[in-house]
Amino acid sequence: MAGILLAATSLACILWLIPGQVSSETTPGDLPPTVIPYLSAGVVFLLAVGLILQTLVRDTGEELPVPSKSVLSDVLFASAATGVILLAFYTAGFLALAIPLTAVTMVFSGGRNRLVVALVSVLFPLMVWLGARFIFGVYLP
Repeated sequence: MAGILLAATSLACILWLIPGQVSSETTPGDLPPTVIPYLSAGVVFLLAVGLILQTLVRDTGEELPVPSKSVLSDVLFASAATGVILLAFYTAGFLALAIPLTAVTMVFSGGRNRLVVALVSVLFPLMVWLGARFIFGVYLP
């Protein structure tokens, strides 16, 4: 089911979202702005087809285990929290939210070394912010 949803979503991006939202204007010597989105969606589509084929080839007819409710609630909580944080980026700013989000994500995924969590939580968002600003000329909020 996941492969089918990923394939359908990537096809929707390729056929509808990217052509409608990304301009195809380019200057001489530059790649069109649609290259990376099309490449990303194409890779996701190919991986989704691979997932579907792998599932069909390895299907033994056995019933797959259903994840426990705690796993589903963790995923739901993490998705809701990420959505709220992403919506708050424009009002609070990238660094103000990316640093705690990175720290919480690391602890949620099993990171326990406080020094590593602190350093990565500060340095990674700072590098993303500086890279976006000085390499790509994008000013993050």
